[in-house]
Amino acid sequence: MAPEVVGSDESIGVYSLGVVLTELDTHRILSRPKRFLVADESCLRWFVELAHACTARYSKRRPTARHVAAQLDDHNQVLP
Repeated sequence: MAPEVVGSDESIGVYSLGVVLTELDTHRILSRPKRFLVADESCLRWFVELAHACTARYSKRRPTARHVAAQLDDHNQVLP
């Protein structure tokens, strides 16, 4: 759960998505994402960077949901 769960805004959902992206990358279910955030060598760098950005400690530093969707869409265009 996002550190600022007391509030309710888009950044909480972005944080949760970052946790899911991290779990997909590390192949682990995480209770503390930053503690176990070790990228799988086969994972694409942009994916790892996106997961890091989404799980930034401070909500103001996280990308917007629109930005995350655009990045995923852009990179989906180049995948087979």
